[in-house]
Amino acid sequence: MIQRIRNKFTKKLPYTDRFILRLPSSVMGCGMLDEGNIYLLDYAIKNMPAGKYVLEIGSWAGLSTNLILHLMRKYGRKEQFLGCDPWLYAYNETESEEVYPIDGRDDISRAAYMEYIKKGFMEAALLFHKNNLPYTFQLKSDDFFDHFQQKSTLTDVFGRSTTLEGSISFCYIDGNHAYENVKRDFENVNKHLMVHGMILFDDSWGGANYGSANFMREIKKSPQFKVIGKNPNYLIQKM
Repeated sequence: MIQRIRNKFTKKLPYTDRFILRLPSSVMGCGMLDEGNIYLLDYAIKNMPAGKYVLEIGSWAGLSTNLILHLMRKYGRKEQFLGCDPWLYAYNETESEEVYPIDGRDDISRAAYMEYIKKGFMEAALLFHKNNLPYTFQLKSDDFFDHFQQKSTLTDVFGRSTTLEGSISFCYIDGNHAYENVKRDFENVNKHLMVHGMILFDDSWGGANYGSANFMREIKKSPQFKVIGKNPNYLIQKM
């Protein structure tokens, strides 16, 4: 019922893009590309201020990564794409990915499963954007921002090195959805976010049972940020 109501009021792209229509059936994780997020990502990439980076926290198998790269190509954006994902699958830090199996199968470890997801990410990026690969690092977001703060030179999953130094035009926060993690991701992004830069929070719609939704109640009260899109997730802009 809630999903039907969401779909009824969700804004959709005002144009038809055959690549975007094809993408969900081409990359693992087809259910993770929310129709409303496509609209908001399109708006953000088209209207974000010119800067050094577009950042994605949480890459999984590359569905949203390839969408964002496609939109950057569509709108002639020159920013460099950065991403981070630890590709870990554990319910708590005491569990071992090598020991605990995935859901419904006791013969497949979580480590093997996440290596499969990571390879899927790399193969999708190499197929669809081989001439404009993202700089994506196998790191937790906290560790990634530690390196960003230190202006470190890192090697990404494709074996390329880059120095992390510059401003962020847009960030898609789609990592750990727990309140503490979302808040910390936001605070870390904000240190490097340009004025008029934008952030999209996945699963932040009102009524969602995620920390990202709870955190939005705080952000909406901040005079530093303005909600410029709710579809039903929130896109905010730094004022």
